[in-house]
Amino acid sequence: MSSMDTAGMPENQEVKPKGKKGKKSQPAQGATMDQPQTEGTAATEAAPKAPRPRVSKNFPVYATIKVLSEKNPKRPTSKAYARFEFYKTGMTVGEFIKAGGTYGDLAWDLNRKYIEVEGVVADAPAEPTPVQ
Repeated sequence: MSSMDTAGMPENQEVKPKGKKGKKSQPAQGATMDQPQTEGTAATEAAPKAPRPRVSKNFPVYATIKVLSEKNPKRPTSKAYARFEFYKTGMTVGEFIKAGGTYGDLAWDLNRKYIEVEGVVADAPAEPTPVQ
């Protein structure tokens, strides 16, 4: 018989369990490896993460879009280029979203002065990015 088992590993090689690499988990302060962690330990007292603000709250669905860029500033091979083509002066944010645009597109284009949205102020003035 050969020194290889059916799994293709030598018989004397130890198989390690798969899992996270790095530091081993330590018991909570005051607990031992024999005692399970109970409520009130550091692991259960961690504050929950605050939810991320949704971009859509900055864009009322009924707000009107005004296109400022004369030509599409996006790279012609990108998906953003196709979505920029959805913009029409006078359309609402809701119509743009239904056409396939995203709130991320609105925020990006507003901050770069490609569009204006009625009642929404851009975060910071930015220079338009030239098309390559």
